[in-house]
Amino acid sequence: MTGTSDPGSGSEADAASAHAEAEPRDWHYAFAHRSLRDIYFEQTEKLLAALSDPERTGRVPEAILRKVALDIDRPEDEVLGHADGIIMFRQLLGDGSLHIIGLPAPVAPLECHFVGLLHDYPGAPALLYFTLEKGAGDESFLCRWDENGNHLNLGHVAEPTLDAFVDAISANIPWESHDAAASGAARESDTAGPAGSRWFGRGELNAETLHALLDQAAFEVTVGESRKLHVQDYGVSYHAVFPEHSDEYFTLYAWWDLDEGWPRSEWLEAVNRINAEYLYLRAFIGSDGGLCLIQNIPLLSGVTDKYVIQVMRKFAGGCREAVDEARRKPNGE
Repeated sequence: MTGTSDPGSGSEADAASAHAEAEPRDWHYAFAHRSLRDIYFEQTEKLLAALSDPERTGRVPEAILRKVALDIDRPEDEVLGHADGIIMFRQLLGDGSLHIIGLPAPVAPLECHFVGLLHDYPGAPALLYFTLEKGAGDESFLCRWDENGNHLNLGHVAEPTLDAFVDAISANIPWESHDAAASGAARESDTAGPAGSRWFGRGELNAETLHALLDQAAFEVTVGESRKLHVQDYGVSYHAVFPEHSDEYFTLYAWWDLDEGWPRSEWLEAVNRINAEYLYLRAFIGSDGGLCLIQNIPLLSGVTDKYVIQVMRKFAGGCREAVDEARRKPNGE
């Protein structure tokens, strides 16, 4: 039997039709449009701390996907397998910090290429949530969401690349005042770095430059062994250490002697409470039996002096608060 095949018929036409009618995957849609957004606005400190710690960043996709599973009422084991396709980047944008989450390539309109979390950008709202969403055909659109789920389409983006996404975010920051907008434009045009800040590229921040920076910021700091500084701030003593074979991060760590009146089991419970409540701190019992708290500060994308000072002061304050809480027994004693 013979037949005539019309142009556009057969498997190619079927595939095109199926693609045109494709619906967004439930987990993919929920990840960007609901689950990550909720976590960002409701558990800001924990999420940003985890995204800023190289040792914890890799666990973030699974944590978000667990919420996705709850949001779409699916078993976790059906959703967690997508974690390997999710990638994360961090870079400074002006004086703000931008975390970018890359999702598996969209296959349907409304799925997202990237999500951008911009925070602490001077003159702008404290927390901003951007998405780069697939439109019809090859179109892509920049959108912004607020904590209530309100959605604003900010227009077409020429290509769905990381650089184009960052450029689009930079051009669409909602200023809270005209003066802030003017100062923000000045910062973006300053190729030497954010106005009033010193920029440290990868490999440029080391024990010597950090020592000078902390001296200027009125920290109490002394030089110890090679690549180690002893810092005193907010009544907390801690060390800043640069790894010998890496320029990707430096480490802050503090330690306390354990109260002799507590059995070791209760201190281990205290360590577990700290690790559960403070994502940017990692607590453990050291080889000498003391309580240790550490935080890794990523340097891959470069940092400003303001960022370094801010994160070190936050570390000292967080340590003091965490230890005070840990010394309170669960029953409030």
